[in-house]
Amino acid sequence: MACANLVQFGSATSPAILNVTPVNGATNLSFNNNVTKAIYLRANITDINGDLKYILFETNRTGNWSKIADANITGNWTTSTYVPFTNLTKNTKYWWRIKARDNTNNWTNTTVYSFTIGKASTGGGNGTGGGGTSKVNITIVPSEPKSGGTVIFLINKNNASGYVICNATMNVYPILFTQGLGSIKLDDDYGPALVYIVNYGTKLFTIKHEYQGNLLIDAPFSADVNEKVDIAVLSQGEYVSATLSFTSPSNHTTSRQTGKSGPISYTFIEAGDWTLHANAYYTNITKKIYINPDPIEITVSENIEIGHETVINVNSPNAEVVIKKGDATWTYQSDSNGEILFEPLFSGRYTITATSSNQKGTKTFDVKSRTEMSIINTKGKAEITEGDVLIMQIQDTEGNSVKSGSLEIYGDGVPIQTLEYDGITYWTATPQAKIYEFHYVPDSELFIASQETVRGVPPDMTMIYIGVTIIAIIIFISVLLLNRAGYLNIGALKGLSGGVKDDLL
Repeated sequence: MACANLVQFGSATSPAILNVTPVNGATNLSFNNNVTKAIYLRANITDINGDLKYILFETNRTGNWSKIADANITGNWTTSTYVPFTNLTKNTKYWWRIKARDNTNNWTNTTVYSFTIGKASTGGGNGTGGGGTSKVNITIVPSEPKSGGTVIFLINKNNASGYVICNATMNVYPILFTQGLGSIKLDDDYGPALVYIVNYGTKLFTIKHEYQGNLLIDAPFSADVNEKVDIAVLSQGEYVSATLSFTSPSNHTTSRQTGKSGPISYTFIEAGDWTLHANAYYTNITKKIYINPDPIEITVSENIEIGHETVINVNSPNAEVVIKKGDATWTYQSDSNGEILFEPLFSGRYTITATSSNQKGTKTFDVKSRTEMSIINTKGKAEITEGDVLIMQIQDTEGNSVKSGSLEIYGDGVPIQTLEYDGITYWTATPQAKIYEFHYVPDSELFIASQETVRGVPPDMTMIYIGVTIIAIIIFISVLLLNRAGYLNIGALKGLSGGVKDDLL
């Protein structure tokens, strides 16, 4: 028996039509429905992208092609759904065809099929038509035979002959029935098949492949853009032939055929999430793979301050640049030199992400705050005198109190003391100095060091001068009184003084 009618129609991008029934050139068919005088038209119609949209069955029995039936569908069309071709006449030849369209307007048309009506059957039975007057009753054991196994057919007729057509492999197996029983040994056949028994009837059934429902796409979960990646379709640890489609993040689809000899190589030219879809042995499976973009080098200054505009270079023109700090977000587009200008409003850590075609980069940077030192003399003086108590406090550019770090204190350039700073610090000025220097040393990279200088003055000397004068007067009066009382000879002292002077001379 010829099996040229069992070809598959379609391409890698258009719907696939196969398992068309009745087979082309079928003769002596019986009505599936005697009331409407109908033959049931069937086919398997699928789309590799899963977006089958429209099915049309046509005939040209009037000389022009006209619609038998059409349908807008979502999903696949299987042989379990039939289209009745009604009001037919026996011993007449009819021509028909199928058209299918997917959601992106890709069409597939079959060639022209024909069949001829024979004697009318007394009932529809389990088959799709045949000659004879007895009710068609065909039993298949097992009901879902497997590839490579034996299939037994039971009919309520002692002796008959016929054949089995395996649509996927296009193999044809003759059958002889003895006492209502016939059998065949399958090769590597799978998928929809049809048994035809001469002058008895037909029946559709499915042969399960050993790989059916057991596919695996062997591919990494991630790879780099423009990287060549090995991909295979496996079943039970063996490479299998499958149609493998690749859908890019921008929804472009390409297809490749895998084989039993090993993996194929595929280069992903677009960054983002890809979808891999494998179809083989009436089994579909998908897998996601993320393609990493090429890195973008981002250059940021190490010394960025609040309120000061800075240049950020992402080394990629017209890239989208997103800067984040907490819930705040700033979005820019880099210029032809790959640069943007950014003026931060807050201190702290920022994250910058730059994205362009097949490139992406991320970097963090810190924005620093200047610090300002406040020194208060508890005596209310602008200068410092030894013993004064000072209150010292640090604030950042945003007016917030700084809570940590240390204070280094110098007097006339000489280190005096280092204090731990915890938000507010007291210090008693000692020893006396002409110039006091206070240096704030932050312990965080987010703050810039600062310093303050205060003039020191000696204690008030007025009372000292008065005291010295009083003591001198008291000594002078005491000397005079002692001289008058005879206890002290001032002239002798003068002579002694002069003698000492002469000796010295």
